[in-house]
Order: sequence, then structure tokens, then C-alpha cells
Amino acid sequence: MRALRWMIACSVVLGCAPREEFCPFVLPGDEEPTGCITFEEAAELAKDPYSGVHTVTIRRDPDNTAAAPPFALNGDAICRVDTCYVRWQGELALNATPSPGQDFLRWSGCSDSTEARITLRHIRRDSECVAHFVPHFIVVTASVVGWYDQHVQLNSSLGCSATDSCVTERGGSVTLVAPSDPNFEFFGWSGCTSSSALTITLENLQQSTHCAARYQVIGHQVTWSASAGGSARLVASGGPDNQCEGSRCTVIDHGSITLEASPDARYTVAGWSCGDVTTPTLRLEDITADTQCEARFVSAQ
Repeated sequence: MRALRWMIACSVVLGCAPREEFCPFVLPGDEEPTGCITFEEAAELAKDPYSGVHTVTIRRDPDNTAAAPPFALNGDAICRVDTCYVRWQGELALNATPSPGQDFLRWSGCSDSTEARITLRHIRRDSECVAHFVPHFIVVTASVVGWYDQHVQLNSSLGCSATDSCVTERGGSVTLVAPSDPNFEFFGWSGCTSSSALTITLENLQQSTHCAARYQVIGHQVTWSASAGGSARLVASGGPDNQCEGSRCTVIDHGSITLEASPDARYTVAGWSCGDVTTPTLRLEDITADTQCEARFVSAQ
């Protein structure tokens, strides 16, 4: 019956002249094409629920987002802008292309796919396809290396102002300000740039990035050793900003460290060369100059 209605419409109303690319158009039960139609003629047929022509509309969220036009597979549809007329059981391909500064998120309505390009198959009803897009944000993160519990200040062209991280739009900019202190020498940035300036601006950002501000303690050198009869070791570095390795520490101004003397068998601790103590433990406080310490031991016999 549907095929008969189509043939009547084709011969009387449409004339089946191949004026556009919606050819062939095969209705259910037909073995051969019944004709070719224009977009306008397909729109008229789609108003009839028994015509075998279904409407697929494409919408964008937000509306100002560009997207590639849909296209028919195997001649199953005719499309113009955001509307397609598809034959019963036909196929239609859609491709969501984000505008500059946006990312594709997902489809809704005709599909729940998160792939930008989808193919609708076995179309049997009218449907709406909504392509959802979100702003493309660039994330810039920052850290401080060599200086404990310090942070980088970031300000972006999108209005973000924060420490440790900020977001901006694609093509935007972020300004980073590294901290300063007379106890710490700034060695420059790594990761996002090799600049040695405390304040830098990253411009025309196209992808997220991380910046590390690198420091080294400028403080005082404290070294330790031991005379015959025992050994000396560090038991407390005095804080995360002091940098210690082996038998040496670089200590911030007015900082502190703790040393310990360990006598060998048949020896006792006589004292320290850098402190007026005779106990095994020596705590050096309020360090304002380079210091050398020797743990001294005497025979217990």
C-alpha cells in the first residue's frame, strides 16, 4: 500500500525527475527504485507518517557551534543544512566538528555516543540529534622545587587568579610569578619554559602545561666530622628548607640542625669543637655563618 501511494505521488505530484541526489528511493517491499525526489518534495512526503520518509534534524548545543553537515550513506537520504529526509530503514552519517575554543562532548536524542562521528542505521522514525560542545579549557599548573611550602601565583586572560593552577581558553595567556627570598637562589623555570625571570607570561596556549620554579638554598654551609674513636651523624635537618647530603648541610639563615656523636668501644664523648657541650647530641641553632663541627672522643681506659 505504501509503495502504491509512493508511485501515485511520484507519477502525479513529483514526476520523478532526477533533479537532486536522493536516488534511488526504495520503499519497504520494493525491489527496484521507485523514483528520485528533491529536498522540497521529500519534506512534503515526510509529513505523511505512511510515506516511508523520516525526518532527522541536527541541533547544536550551544547553538553558535559549527558542525560538519550530515551526509547520506548509499543514497539513503537527502540533506540540507541541519535537516535530512531519510528513507525507511536508511542510514545517515553525522560528524560533530567543534568551533575554535570548544571540544565535542557527546550526542543526545538519536544517540548517546561520545564519538564525534556516528552513523545512524535502520532509521524507522523521525528523530532529533543534538551535538553537545563545551569550552576548551587550557590548564596551567605550577610547583616550586627546592623551597618547601611555597607557591607560584598565576593569572590568566580568562580571569583566573590562583596559586598552583589556573585555567584559560585555547589561545589565551597565563602569567606566572615565582616567589623570592634572600635565602633562596632562583635557578629559572623548567617544563613550560627555560626562562630565568621570576615573572613569565605564556601566550597563545594550545595545550595544558606544567611549570616548575627551581630554587637552591643560599644559606650557610655546616659540615661535620669525627676524631679517632667514634663517628658523627645528622639526626635532624632542622626543616625541609635545609638541604643536606652526606656530611654537609646548607642551612637557611638563622636555621638549625642537630648532630649526634657515637663513640666506638672503649671510647667516650669528650665534646664538640663547635659547641660548649660534652653530651653526644649537639643542636646548632640560629646559624648565621658557615660552621665546621668535629665530634671528639677520649679513651675510656
